[in-house]
Amino acid sequence: MSSLWDKKDGQEVINIGKGHPKTSLLPLPAITAAFAAAAARPGAATALLQYGRMQGSEDLIALLIAWLRETVGRGDELQPENVLITTGSGPALDYILHLFTSAGDTVFADSPGYFLAFPSFHDCRLRIVDIPTDEHGMDVEAVAAKCAAGDVPRVIYTVPIGANPTGATMTDERRQRLVELARQYGFLIIADEVYQLLTYDGAPAPKSLAQFDSDPDNRVVFAVNSFSKLLGPGLRLGWVEAGPAHVARLVAAGAIQSGGGLNPFPSAVVAEMFRSGDAQRHVVTVRETYTASASTLCDALDAELPPVVGAAGYRYLRPTGGFFVFVRLAPGVDTEVLLKEYAPQTGVVFFAGRHFASGAPGGQAFTNALRVCFAFLDEAPLREGVRRLAAALKAYMADHPELVGVAAT
Repeated sequence: MSSLWDKKDGQEVINIGKGHPKTSLLPLPAITAAFAAAAARPGAATALLQYGRMQGSEDLIALLIAWLRETVGRGDELQPENVLITTGSGPALDYILHLFTSAGDTVFADSPGYFLAFPSFHDCRLRIVDIPTDEHGMDVEAVAAKCAAGDVPRVIYTVPIGANPTGATMTDERRQRLVELARQYGFLIIADEVYQLLTYDGAPAPKSLAQFDSDPDNRVVFAVNSFSKLLGPGLRLGWVEAGPAHVARLVAAGAIQSGGGLNPFPSAVVAEMFRSGDAQRHVVTVRETYTASASTLCDALDAELPPVVGAAGYRYLRPTGGFFVFVRLAPGVDTEVLLKEYAPQTGVVFFAGRHFASGAPGGQAFTNALRVCFAFLDEAPLREGVRRLAAALKAYMADHPELVGVAAT
């Protein structure tokens, strides 16, 4: 996880793996104005600096629901009692796992999957089972087959929209089927939906998995979301949507009962951003910017890689959402070796595919894959980073000529 401009032997290193929002998109002026508005309200000292309401700011929850109704067509099924304000998606995942699983339980997870979820699984001493993914997200029929064979999870964790690392989005049919399976077999679903509002090329935001969880007496979905990719990760602010009973259990957690509601200060600031319209306008700008960035990255890959590995020597899913592209190369290519021994010579950093393997028995290792991010860099360094990646790969292939022309898997 090297920084963008590490210095090595006088050469600036470009990190095309860093999965952060673009620094120039962080809306500091709007946040500054929102804080001034929040601080000018009657009772501001209490709203900003006292212990907060356990479930989170009522104002923010109401404004958030109104925005979701406008942008993704949410209806009356989404009510304040369905929402808990959190400090982001990662802590929310941790809360849910600690409260709704026990040591030895099984979690089914995307493969390849979001690598920073794995430590939470390990902390709760869960047994991880890999579920393969394709261009339409998690293979739900693989879930059905395992359940039918008696291997039923306590919880499924998936990134169903703009998945990290593949960029895949689950189809409506798969989401509906997954909820049906959860009800049939009695497991819970944690849908990490931090990219739901980040879809590109004018595509409407996909439905939340929670929208398929329509039985009010048998809610099975925790839809986890965050302002980190939309406004800025330093806010440490997000939300969970779930059934009222599940939200009540989260609110009763020791950490919330002891510490008070989570992040009342940034909640008040973001609420003002929604009132002024700055938050809504900013998300539109973010989507437009990342649409262009995603095209820049993919066009650069398609220009630089074929001369090195051949037209069939690499493959990836062109993203319609998220932050990432997962590039698969020929079997036998070791991207960890590429990263450690060849990339330093050309001044580029990326994420080797092995990070996105859970290590579960029988799971794939993804040693011939790598993840690149289009969100953080401006277009010129993004193109240059891909050029340097291709140069490193060219040197690698020169030392492994038997891999030239081999099709990617």
